[in-house]
Amino acid sequence: MSKTITIISAMVFVLCLLSSPSMGQSSADAIRLYKEANALREKARSNEDLKKAVQKYEEALSIYRKIGNVKGEGQSLMNMGIVYAGRGQYAKAVEYLEKSLEIKRKIGDVKGEGAT
Repeated sequence: MSKTITIISAMVFVLCLLSSPSMGQSSADAIRLYKEANALREKARSNEDLKKAVQKYEEALSIYRKIGNVKGEGQSLMNMGIVYAGRGQYAKAVEYLEKSLEIKRKIGDVKGEGAT
């Protein structure tokens, strides 16, 4: 009986892992989302396009954080700040740009510091 419960518990655990949205996310997924966000931002014709760009940056940011890609995290934060500045949300823009700048200084990305 306890062996059956152990097997069922293991199966439930595996199913939970497989259905998790973070399962299988990789650097390639984050890069794809980041590029999609950049394209949306660059070709935005409405606030809705910019909102979609921010959503994609947020998804990329989440993956970058999960996989430990600090540089990607800083880039995503910087671009989110740029979008917020373009939408006139200056306080939010400064918040994201400051987080980005902190990361870029931490990892020694001098070129990134200048861009931020």
